[in-house]
Amino acid sequence: MRFTLRAVTILGFVVATLVPSLVLADEAATMAAEKEIRAQYALFTDAWNRHDTEAIGKMWIPEGDHLEPDGRGMRGQSSVAALFKEQHATVFKKTKLTLKIDTVWLVTPDVALADGTYEIDGIVAPDGKPVPKRDGHLTSILVRKDGKWMIAGSRLMIPTKLPYKPS
Repeated sequence: MRFTLRAVTILGFVVATLVPSLVLADEAATMAAEKEIRAQYALFTDAWNRHDTEAIGKMWIPEGDHLEPDGRGMRGQSSVAALFKEQHATVFKKTKLTLKIDTVWLVTPDVALADGTYEIDGIVAPDGKPVPKRDGHLTSILVRKDGKWMIAGSRLMIPTKLPYKPS
């Protein structure tokens, strides 16, 4: 009986000591991942503003996809890169992107969901006329491959007033 009580006491002490350490380690890993993802989007913004579509395209995994606000979608890193190349050679040629990641949810240690907002200024229509600044929302799924966070899927949305909701 005495041995069992001692064993339970020691086990309780070990659990009480280790569990908080494991939780803190998990929180530190989550914070580090969030910081890395935010840094990746800072690189994305920088590449956009330099119109470096090759660098932008390399941020997607090979089988990744991207969906524009109008529903146009691209699947595969090369197709996503080609879309950005086409856009930056024409309507986005002189644009400036401002992007803010609002939340990062680490679904697993190697999969994350990022939500944020963006603003693109300097868009020109195919006829050369300026287009009003575009404000939108983005949601991306990212995966960690070889220690680096990459975009697996991105969805862009332009908020619009819904006729069935009060102002």
